Amino acid sequence: MLKAIRQRGYETIAAKYGVPADKILAYFHYHPTYYHLHVHFTHIEWGDINRSCVQLDEAIQNIELVPDYYQRATLVYSIGASMPLYSVIKLHTQ
Repeated sequence: MLKAIRQRGYETIAAKYGVPADKILAYFHYHPTYYHLHVHFTHIEWGDINRSCVQLDEAIQNIELVPDYYQRATLVYSIGASMPLYSVIKLHTQ
């Protein structure tokens, strides 16, 4: 599925905007920044990946090398103090 998303995204961007795949940064957010998976395709000159994002190519490689990688991995993310999840986590870690 991820390979199909990557291929179709690159093809669509190339056809519509003339930007080749080697100029595109594809990545997605993971919990808790967003509660559903969605892939971003950004021009490399405008791309700004934060710690709660995973590059699509990296995720594909991780799954190919270790099929249950994301069931076993520890994913690091940042939560702002103004986010509702922050108070929940703070309450349960005190």
